[in-house]
Amino acid sequence: MVTDRLLTEIERQKKYLGQLPDKYEFPLFNGRRALESQRRSGYRHTAAAAREIVDNAIEAGATRIDVILQRPERLKEYQRQESVSAVAFVDNGSGMLPQMARFALSWGGGTHFEDPETIGKFGFGLPNASINQTRRVEVYTKTADTKKINMAWLDINKVSELDYIREKDGKLA
Repeated sequence: MVTDRLLTEIERQKKYLGQLPDKYEFPLFNGRRALESQRRSGYRHTAAAAREIVDNAIEAGATRIDVILQRPERLKEYQRQESVSAVAFVDNGSGMLPQMARFALSWGGGTHFEDPETIGKFGFGLPNASINQTRRVEVYTKTADTKKINMAWLDINKVSELDYIREKDGKLA
Protein backbone atom coordinates (compact mmCIF):
# COMPACT_ATOMS: atom_id res chain seq x y z
CA MET A 1 0.00 0.00 0.00
CA VAL A 2 1.28 3.44 -0.92
CA THR A 3 1.35 5.99 1.89
CA ASP A 4 0.44 9.65 1.39
CA ARG A 5 4.09 10.67 1.78
CA LEU A 6 5.02 8.80 -1.36
CA LEU A 7 2.20 10.19 -3.47
CA THR A 8 2.79 13.10 -5.79
CA GLU A 9 0.62 16.13 -5.19
CA ILE A 10 -1.61 15.27 -8.18
CA GLU A 11 -2.00 11.67 -6.96
CA ARG A 12 -2.92 12.97 -3.51
CA GLN A 13 -5.55 15.26 -5.04
CA LYS A 14 -6.99 12.40 -7.10
CA LYS A 15 -7.14 10.21 -4.00
CA TYR A 16 -8.98 12.89 -2.01
CA LEU A 17 -11.40 13.71 -4.83
CA GLY A 18 -12.00 9.99 -5.40
CA GLN A 19 -13.45 9.75 -1.90
CA LEU A 20 -16.20 12.24 -2.76
CA PRO A 21 -19.58 11.26 -4.28
CA ASP A 22 -20.09 11.85 -8.02
CA LYS A 23 -22.50 14.76 -7.58
CA TYR A 24 -20.66 16.35 -4.69
CA GLU A 25 -21.43 20.05 -4.25
CA PHE A 26 -18.23 21.75 -3.19
CA PRO A 27 -18.80 23.81 -0.04
CA LEU A 28 -17.09 26.93 1.12
CA PHE A 29 -16.27 25.09 4.35
CA ASN A 30 -15.32 21.43 4.74
CA GLY A 31 -16.42 20.89 8.32
CA ARG A 32 -14.66 17.62 9.03
CA ARG A 33 -11.26 18.72 7.71
CA ALA A 34 -11.55 22.24 9.06
CA LEU A 35 -12.29 21.00 12.58
CA GLU A 36 -9.31 18.67 12.53
CA SER A 37 -7.13 21.54 11.29
CA GLN A 38 -8.43 23.84 14.02
CA ARG A 39 -7.81 21.10 16.57
CA ARG A 40 -4.13 20.96 15.61
CA SER A 41 -3.50 24.68 15.37
CA GLY A 42 -2.72 27.57 17.57
CA TYR A 43 -1.87 26.39 21.07
CA ARG A 44 1.66 25.21 21.83
CA HIS A 45 0.68 23.75 25.19
CA THR A 46 -2.24 23.22 27.53
CA ALA A 47 -1.46 26.37 29.55
CA ALA A 48 -2.01 28.57 26.50
CA ALA A 49 -5.42 27.00 25.86
CA ALA A 50 -6.33 27.31 29.55
CA ARG A 51 -5.35 30.98 29.50
CA GLU A 52 -7.98 31.55 26.80
CA ILE A 53 -10.73 30.17 29.05
CA VAL A 54 -9.48 32.23 32.01
CA ASP A 55 -9.46 35.37 29.83
CA ASN A 56 -13.12 34.71 28.95
CA ALA A 57 -13.99 34.53 32.65
CA ILE A 58 -12.16 37.79 33.36
CA GLU A 59 -13.97 39.51 30.48
CA ALA A 60 -17.24 38.29 32.04
CA GLY A 61 -16.33 40.07 35.28
CA ALA A 62 -15.08 37.08 37.27
CA THR A 63 -13.12 37.87 40.41
CA ARG A 64 -12.60 34.22 41.28
CA ILE A 65 -11.66 31.39 38.93
CA ASP A 66 -11.12 27.86 40.18
CA VAL A 67 -9.50 25.22 37.97
CA ILE A 68 -10.47 21.69 38.97
CA LEU A 69 -8.56 18.70 37.63
CA GLN A 70 -9.89 15.16 37.63
CA ARG A 71 -7.46 12.30 37.41
CA PRO A 72 -8.45 8.92 36.00
CA GLU A 73 -9.36 6.31 38.59
CA ARG A 74 -7.27 3.77 36.73
CA LEU A 75 -4.51 4.63 34.31
CA LYS A 76 -4.59 3.07 30.88
CA GLU A 77 -1.30 1.60 29.71
CA TYR A 78 -0.55 4.63 27.51
CA GLN A 79 -1.31 7.21 30.24
CA ARG A 80 1.34 8.87 32.36
CA GLN A 81 1.11 9.01 36.14
CA GLU A 82 0.22 12.73 36.02
CA SER A 83 -2.63 12.24 33.48
CA VAL A 84 -5.76 14.36 33.77
CA SER A 85 -9.08 13.02 32.50
CA ALA A 86 -11.17 16.20 32.87
CA VAL A 87 -10.71 19.89 33.59
CA ALA A 88 -13.35 22.30 34.87
CA PHE A 89 -13.08 26.08 35.03
CA VAL A 90 -15.52 27.48 37.59
CA ASP A 91 -15.90 31.24 37.93
CA ASN A 92 -18.17 33.89 39.42
CA GLY A 93 -18.52 35.90 36.21
CA SER A 94 -21.80 37.10 34.71
CA GLY A 95 -22.61 33.76 33.08
CA MET A 96 -24.26 33.33 29.70
CA LEU A 97 -27.81 33.08 28.47
CA PRO A 98 -28.61 29.54 27.26
CA GLN A 99 -28.54 30.52 23.58
CA MET A 100 -25.29 32.43 24.05
CA ALA A 101 -23.59 29.40 25.60
CA ARG A 102 -24.31 27.44 22.41
CA PHE A 103 -23.37 30.38 20.17
CA ALA A 104 -20.09 30.88 22.06
CA LEU A 105 -19.05 27.36 21.04
CA SER A 106 -19.26 28.31 17.37
CA TRP A 107 -16.43 30.02 15.52
CA GLY A 108 -17.07 33.74 15.41
CA GLY A 109 -19.62 33.42 18.21
CA GLY A 110 -18.35 36.23 20.39
CA THR A 111 -20.01 39.41 21.62
CA HIS A 112 -16.98 41.73 21.70
CA PHE A 113 -16.55 42.51 17.99
CA GLU A 114 -16.97 46.24 18.62
CA ASP A 115 -14.51 46.26 21.52
CA PRO A 116 -10.95 46.32 20.15
CA GLU A 117 -9.47 46.23 23.67
CA THR A 118 -10.59 42.68 24.44
CA ILE A 119 -8.84 39.51 23.40
CA GLY A 120 -12.24 37.91 22.70
CA LYS A 121 -13.21 40.26 19.91
CA PHE A 122 -13.01 37.56 17.24
CA GLY A 123 -15.10 34.86 18.91
CA PHE A 124 -12.66 32.03 18.20
CA GLY A 125 -11.06 31.47 21.61
CA LEU A 126 -13.53 29.19 23.37
CA PRO A 127 -14.06 26.70 20.54
CA ASN A 128 -10.41 26.76 19.43
CA ALA A 129 -8.90 26.38 22.89
CA SER A 130 -11.39 23.68 23.78
CA ILE A 131 -11.05 21.39 20.77
CA ASN A 132 -7.30 21.83 20.83
CA GLN A 133 -7.32 19.95 24.13
CA THR A 134 -10.32 17.62 23.80
CA ARG A 135 -12.77 16.35 21.22
CA ARG A 136 -15.79 17.22 23.40
CA VAL A 137 -16.33 20.34 25.49
CA GLU A 138 -19.26 21.14 27.75
CA VAL A 139 -20.13 24.60 29.01
CA TYR A 140 -22.30 24.88 32.13
CA THR A 141 -23.57 28.35 32.87
CA LYS A 142 -26.18 30.38 34.69
CA THR A 143 -26.89 34.04 35.17
CA ALA A 144 -27.54 35.87 38.45
CA ASP A 145 -31.29 36.07 37.84
CA THR A 146 -31.85 32.32 37.42
CA LYS A 147 -31.30 29.19 39.48
CA LYS A 148 -31.19 26.85 36.50
CA ILE A 149 -27.80 25.77 35.19
CA ASN A 150 -27.75 25.37 31.42
CA MET A 151 -25.39 23.20 29.41
CA ALA A 152 -24.16 23.53 25.84
CA TRP A 153 -21.66 21.22 24.17
CA LEU A 154 -19.47 20.83 21.14
CA ASP A 155 -18.41 17.33 20.15
CA ILE A 156 -16.27 17.33 17.03
CA ASN A 157 -16.78 13.59 16.62
CA LYS A 158 -20.51 14.22 16.17
CA VAL A 159 -19.91 17.13 13.80
CA SER A 160 -17.47 15.03 11.76
CA GLU A 161 -19.94 12.11 11.61
CA LEU A 162 -22.70 14.44 10.42
CA ASP A 163 -20.46 15.96 7.75
CA TYR A 164 -19.40 12.48 6.65
CA ILE A 165 -23.05 11.48 6.18
CA ARG A 166 -23.70 14.66 4.21
CA GLU A 167 -20.61 14.08 2.08
CA LYS A 168 -21.82 10.59 1.19
CA ASP A 169 -25.10 12.14 -0.02
CA GLY A 170 -23.15 14.71 -1.99
CA LYS A 171 -24.52 17.52 0.13
CA LEU A 172 -22.29 19.08 2.72
CA ALA A 173 -23.94 22.05 4.36
